[in-house]
Parts: sequence; structure tokens; C-alpha cells
Amino acid sequence: MGNQTFVSFTDQPTIVDKFNISKYINGLASFIQQCETPLTIAIQGDWGTGKTSIMMQVSDVLKANPKMKQLFFNTWQYSQFHMEDQLIFSLVHQLSSALAESEEKNAFAQSISKFNVAKDVGYQVFKSGFSVGSEFIKSHTLGVVDPKAMLEAAKESDASPQDLADDIKNLKAQFQAAVTKTLKEAHQEKLVIFIDDLDRLAPAKAVELLEALKLFLDCKGCLFVLAIDYEVIVNGVKNKYGADFDDNKGRAFFDKLIQVPFSVPINNYATNEFIINALRKLGMSFEMEEIDLINDLIRTSIGTNPRSMNRLFNSFSLMTLIDGAEKDKADDYMTLLATLCLHYSYTEIYNHLADNRDNKKQLLQYLVNEAEESDFGAFYTVMKQSLGVEDDVDLTEDELEKLLLKLELSSAVSAGDTPATAQKQNHTVNPDVQYVVRRFFNDLSASQKFDLENRDGFGKEKRETRIDALSSRYQELLYPLDTIRLTNGKGQGINIFQKDNPDKFSVYFSGDAYGNLINDGLLSIHNKEIVKKVSKSEFKEFTAESVASDEATYQPFFEKTLSAVNSAATLFREIVKIDSKN
Repeated sequence: MGNQTFVSFTDQPTIVDKFNISKYINGLASFIQQCETPLTIAIQGDWGTGKTSIMMQVSDVLKANPKMKQLFFNTWQYSQFHMEDQLIFSLVHQLSSALAESEEKNAFAQSISKFNVAKDVGYQVFKSGFSVGSEFIKSHTLGVVDPKAMLEAAKESDASPQDLADDIKNLKAQFQAAVTKTLKEAHQEKLVIFIDDLDRLAPAKAVELLEALKLFLDCKGCLFVLAIDYEVIVNGVKNKYGADFDDNKGRAFFDKLIQVPFSVPINNYATNEFIINALRKLGMSFEMEEIDLINDLIRTSIGTNPRSMNRLFNSFSLMTLIDGAEKDKADDYMTLLATLCLHYSYTEIYNHLADNRDNKKQLLQYLVNEAEESDFGAFYTVMKQSLGVEDDVDLTEDELEKLLLKLELSSAVSAGDTPATAQKQNHTVNPDVQYVVRRFFNDLSASQKFDLENRDGFGKEKRETRIDALSSRYQELLYPLDTIRLTNGKGQGINIFQKDNPDKFSVYFSGDAYGNLINDGLLSIHNKEIVKKVSKSEFKEFTAESVASDEATYQPFFEKTLSAVNSAATLFREIVKIDSKN
């Protein structure tokens, strides 16, 4: 162990490659330099996965090529101050500022000012004239002007709808002419426009901006790189055009605008290097075997999202300062890290341990049961290793006490209620939850069926009766998922996975004693990491009692849950495509 220096970890994007993904950065930069235009690339990923850093690193590579002209635009400042309605104008003005002084640029700037004279009218024109409109969603064709919005905009101005349409057409031609002139005079080949933080906008506003951008996306010499979360766009389409526009139509919208989807390679992040550097900043050093163990703790709990890892190490730095009396013990640090990972990712289990710490025998059995029933199992195995316990050996009371001693300490970095103020966890059986998950199992399984009339038998089923292949219909719909399993013990959860490789792709959800059917969200898991989570708030209208007792309520619950599982399967199929190409 080294001498600790207490530092914090910032969440700022960086041009420094912290995760050894240079082959992705260089590959994307090379593609941008060599591809034809017009083209639009989407850098896809959840918040905190490093989209902005990837854009900055790609831009940094492109700076070495004088034939590449670049423009950066960030939407975050507009969403911060609720200025989304000014976003389109600001983007267009920045596009104009990137162009060389010329007659073509002046003509383009004058056209912009025409729309900007009356901002309310201009905003409606931009939305309507550039919009794919509701007709696209219905017909799956792009480039349709929304006639209703055009008429409304025209009523507020002195121009006819045809005049407005002509102005928009001319604006595109003027932009193309100005871009061509700029690149020619500078002996450059491309104008690369980076647009960041689209997913920080309200989903409907993000869709509006993309619709407006369509006018410029088709311009020769222009290449757009957009940082965006795919789910934000799907939700934006639903918000704007109605919930009846399903995920497939959201996908059609996305695919029509984006020619090259690039997913943040979060599963390929070299997290060991990040961990080593983080510990070095804290003045600590561990053996590589211990680094691997810390890596496994992180991957089976919070995952490899850089923002989550920065948060973990900030909390760890603070906790080691508070717990300074034990700072020279490597195993103490390991236990504290395990406790923080448990705290951030398995809050219900963490709180149950804290609330019942005087009954260690009960807690030891509780941990075993939870490890069998949920995705907690992988983390539990690693957590035991961090406490010096072999894979196939259960914790002792003394080893559990080491963990419990850190619980009170780690509660100081809680983002919500601490165990002392939180609602007491209730882990008793809920018969309605048991009934609903077994009915869901029956509806998807090929042959194995539970007797729903024999509620006294719930929770007593043999392990081999809790697993079955999906029916052929659902194997086709949910490919690559092919197997369904009722969780062990009381059996209040469902796991749908790929039989030949259950750790590679799986979907998991479970209910609780209070009648919540999706207690901790519906989780999509790839290689033991949560890659997508549907919040339990999405299912708040369903209670176990109402779903179990009312057929008219069960069917909407079944369809919504199946739709969420299908979305996970769609994501998994995309991962299969990416893996097959690499």
C-alpha cells in the first residue's frame, strides 16, 4: 500500500483515452476522413458512458488532417435554461459562422434572418418545413412537410404556405452553395459538424431538432456526428406523435436519419487500467490479482459506465478519509469497495442487511437465497472473494461481520434514505406476485406449466420444474432469448435467457412483498452487466392484486412486459451483429 492522497474524480469529458479504446477512435476518425458525403453518424450510449469524450477524441485526431473543417455545437446550455425553442436558430447561425465570407454565405445569412425576424413564426416554420411530420410516421417516407403546421405558420406571417416552402427550399440550396464555396477555397473536403448532448433535451424537442436538421443532413460535403441515446429518440417520437407509434416506427425514424450507428464500446473498456490509475491517484497500489477482483466487483454491480465509476471512487476516497484508522489494511479497502458496490447496485439487499444486522444467521441464509433468485448471484460470488472466501463456500458470521462494520460507514454517501430512515424492507411472500409471475411463465413456456389453482404449492416447486424452453412463437419473437426460468425460493421473479450461454444475454424482473410486480426495474443483462433498465415507474399502474384478480388488467400488463422483453431482445440482436463484425 502507498501513502494515500485524498483526491476527487471529475466527470468532465476528456481527449485522454482512459479506457484504451484507441482502435475505435482511430477507426471512426479514419472512416470520417474516407467516407463519401452527405452522411450522418450517431454515437449512441446512455448518459455517462463517454459519448462526449469519444467525440472530442475523434475531433482531436481529425485536427491533424487539414482537409477536415470542424464545428462543435452543444445543446446542453439550451436545455439547462429552457431555451429549446431557440436551439434551431442557434444551430443554423453557428453553421453560418463556420462558412467562409462569400456571396453565397451572405445569401444564406439573409435567408436565416428572414426566418428569425419573428421568432415564434420562424420557429413554427422551421418545425413544419423541416419536419418529417406525422404523415411520415404513418407512411414511413421522409421529407413530407406537415401541412397543418405550415398553414398555421403562414397565418401568422404575410407569406403563403407555398412561399414558406420555397424559402426553405432556397435556404437549403444557399447552404449547399456556401459549403461548396468554403471547402473549395480552403482546399478542404468535408465540414464535420459535431452535435453533442441531444439526449439532454426533452425527447420531443430532440426529435424536433433532428427533423429540422434533415434540411442540412443531405448537403454534399457535410458530415454530421450526433451524440445521442437511441431510447431518447424512440420516446421522443412517441411523445410527439402519440403512444400508438411503437418502437418499430421509432426505429424507422432513427434509421432514416442515421446512416452509421456507432455504439459506445462500453463493454470493451479497459477498466483495469482505469482502476489502476484511480487507485494510483489515491496513493494506493494493489497486486494485479486484487485489481482483477476490484474490476469484477465493479462489472457485476455498477457496471463500466465512467460516470458511475467516478462516483464510486469519489465515495471510496471520502470513506477512506473517514475510516482513516484502518487505512493501512488492503483487505479493509477491498471490503469497503465491496460494500459501496453493494450499496449503489443492490440497495434493497444493502438495507435489509443494515436493518437486521443483529440476526446474522438469518442474514447468511438471506444472502444465499437472494444469490439464487436474481442477478445478485454473480456479484455475491465476487463479494465473497473480496472477503477471502472461496466460490463454493458460504460466508461465516465473522466474515459477514466485516461487511456489516462497513455498512454504517458507507451510508454516509447514500443518495437517498439511509437504512435508519428508510422504510423497513419486507421480504415476506406476496401470493399475488407469485401467481402473476407463474402465469407469465405459463404464457411464454413451451410445455412446462404451473398449476395456478394450487397456490399452496407456490414456492415449493422443484428446481427442474422452474425452467422451460420458450414456445416456438416466442423463441422467434425474442431471439436470441430461448429459455424462461422462475427464480428459486419463493419464486417471485422471472429470468429469460439464452440457454447455451445464460450469462451472455438475459432479461430479469421480480416482484416484492408490497405487490410491486417490477420491483427493481426490468433489467437487460449482457455478459453479467446491466445494459438497459426499464424503470419500475413504467409499470406503476399495475399492482399484483389487480393483475392477479382481473383479466382485463392482466392482459395490458402481459403485453407491456412482453414489449419490454422484446425491446431487450432487439438490443441483443444489435449486439450480435456488432460482435459478428468485430
